[in-house]
Amino acid sequence: PIMTNVDYSATLTINGGEIVSGNSAVAGIYWPSKGLLTVTGGTITGANAIYLKSGKLNIIGGEFHGVGVNNAYQYEANGYVPTGAALVVENVGGETGYDEIEAIHISNGTFISDNSDAVQSFTAGMTGVAAQTAFVYGGRFNTEISSDYLAENLVLQDNGDGTYSPISNP
Repeated sequence: PIMTNVDYSATLTINGGEIVSGNSAVAGIYWPSKGLLTVTGGTITGANAIYLKSGKLNIIGGEFHGVGVNNAYQYEANGYVPTGAALVVENVGGETGYDEIEAIHISNGTFISDNSDAVQSFTAGMTGVAAQTAFVYGGRFNTEISSDYLAENLVLQDNGDGTYSPISNP
């Protein structure tokens, strides 16, 4: 697994390969850092494939596989509680010592969760901090995702093969 530190601004680009958490309760990537995480390819597997808590995320491609148990969201001040989703976006903001999430852009990729939703977005209910919305522009998801996550003028299409993808609103 890859884990960053909330106190530092990290930049990481993953162009391929495989990241696998050997522990079903640990994310493939835990990102509480102020920096930028970019994924263009490869496979990331963990309790959550990616758990984003701060900074910026740009997903251009790759496969993201959440294999953890379907835990209900709960705020954890010094880490995270895995939910089983392929991607978790938790915007907790400055009151907690974390910076707010600056930007998320998902243009492609395959998001698979064995036991939960493919994508989840939460806020810990901090004053003035909202859950992230309108960040999915493309990709394939093995579960329906909230329309709140779709970028403007997109709707979710059932691909007929057990996956869903955003398309332009007809």
